[in-house]
Amino acid sequence: MSMPRSAKDSPFPYSASQVCYLALDGEGRLTQVGHDFRSAEEAYRRAAAGEIRLYAVWPGQYHSDLFAIDDLNALADAFGVERPDDHVHDLEWQLSPYDDGKSRYADVQVIFRCGCTLGQGNIRKFSQDMYRQKGWNVAVSKGVSSSRGPAGPEIFTIREERRTLHSAEG
Repeated sequence: MSMPRSAKDSPFPYSASQVCYLALDGEGRLTQVGHDFRSAEEAYRRAAAGEIRLYAVWPGQYHSDLFAIDDLNALADAFGVERPDDHVHDLEWQLSPYDDGKSRYADVQVIFRCGCTLGQGNIRKFSQDMYRQKGWNVAVSKGVSSSRGPAGPEIFTIREERRTLHSAEG
């Protein structure tokens, strides 16, 4: 039998619906963890407290792999679980030149001055951060795109509920 692979050392799809999470407690009991926010929140809290160890089975076409969930922050970010994190994003933002100026959600370009990056794996965490820090309502279902010029910073494009944007300057 092989040892579980490290989730943080692979492109692990934390929020993929095919992933089955398992919790192993100190008594050796193995239980399945639901694939919803509340279950992920409880599993994150218990794993962070050292009460359980988390594992996940990721099915493949011909076999399934067992992973040790060894990056609890990535798990929390994927499910939008609030975690103790005092980080405040330092960012520039502006409306995208492709924004139509009238639909419910605005296309907003974001540049992180704090060194953060944005992707499908942490869009829920970023959305929570922005709600707390700026009052923004960032869409999490449409995903994120990014681009980089030859010498410029990476620019992330997000969808933001227009009514929650407080000013046009970043």
